[in-house]
Amino acid sequence: MCKMQYYAERIKLCKFAKSLWDKRLTLATGGNMAMRVDENRVLTTPTRMSEDKHGILEPEDMVLIDYELHHIEGNGIMTREANIHAYILREIPFVGACIHAHPQYSLIFCAACKPIPHMTETTKEMGDTPVLPWAEAASEKLALICLDHFKSREVLLKNTGGLCAVMPEHGLVAVSRTIEEAFSIIDRVESDAMVSLFSKLL
Repeated sequence: MCKMQYYAERIKLCKFAKSLWDKRLTLATGGNMAMRVDENRVLTTPTRMSEDKHGILEPEDMVLIDYELHHIEGNGIMTREANIHAYILREIPFVGACIHAHPQYSLIFCAACKPIPHMTETTKEMGDTPVLPWAEAASEKLALICLDHFKSREVLLKNTGGLCAVMPEHGLVAVSRTIEEAFSIIDRVESDAMVSLFSKLL
């Protein structure tokens, strides 16, 4: 058994990393997730969790970091997008988890730099998924753009329980109180993307 800190949370991230891959909610080129496990402690999936591991991770692979991105514990290497998660979890107390993913239908909207329209009742409260300003992947600028976007929508975030946004030419980022809710948001927005695209065939 893993003797590292936050074993139950490590198991939970393993479960959702596998589900993200199995449901085609991310591709081999990326995807990562994080959850706040304590004050100034964030547990993240490691880099290349999809490309090298296809979402099959061990509890020891998870990387425990602080808000300043110091590696505290874990056999994995910190994802280069850890700054997105750390900044949001540090600055927005309501948010307890964050997922960045590359879902196959949503990527069409990401590539076109277009919002994903609200299509079903499951995203009625959140509405359309908006597009963030463009910034280079894994950059400080992108992390600050994500933080500013969700922080400016804190009231809506609390009312809906979570929100999602499109990273142009990149993927999705979703935040919520729990990793379960953040995963649900990614799944629901991906369904909106699929329904929007296929509805044009009717």
